[in-house]
Amino acid sequence: MVGIEKLPRAPQENQHPRLTRRATLGGALAGLATAAGLGAVSSVAAADEVDGIAGGGVVTSGAGDTQFSLAVVHVPRDGQDPLLTGAFVLNDPNAPDGAVLLHSVSLVEFTAYSTERPHARQIVGWATINSAGSYPFLLRVEDTTAPGAGEDTFNLVLGQAALPFLADAGHVCDCGQYSYSLRGPLTSGDLTTIADLA
Repeated sequence: MVGIEKLPRAPQENQHPRLTRRATLGGALAGLATAAGLGAVSSVAAADEVDGIAGGGVVTSGAGDTQFSLAVVHVPRDGQDPLLTGAFVLNDPNAPDGAVLLHSVSLVEFTAYSTERPHARQIVGWATINSAGSYPFLLRVEDTTAPGAGEDTFNLVLGQAALPFLADAGHVCDCGQYSYSLRGPLTSGDLTTIADLA
């Protein structure tokens, strides 16, 4: 009797369609919109008015590698406040004051902050660190080139240093004098704006 390991296998290469980066990010952004209930809302703006950015990767500092992931969608709605939904997660095991595991809990603002850099976005919000507290953050990211080129940029300010950007948000910072910042190019990974998915 022939063992199962000796039976010929069907070719694997065409069994499943290849999932591209654009399709993956488009699906993630569509999932965010669906989770937020946009599928049944007739007041959602035209697709060309929807803005967002998604991706993740590694930013390297002198202390080591920091990983992050991000998916944010901003949807204008007729006669209503815009819908801002998404998530930002960062893991820095080598932070100077101890490991940082950041999870966004509230997104307050999403803007394209530079007319000269059309794929640059600023996200302002609140996050927990290591599942505790309420820390303000300001994140600026830019999708600059092709995937993996190492030129997408990341600039984060968290804690006391970010508080001036959230003065009108109605939250109280219980961060004491704690501040954290990380800035640099993505050494691996990629960011993609919604405009790139069209």
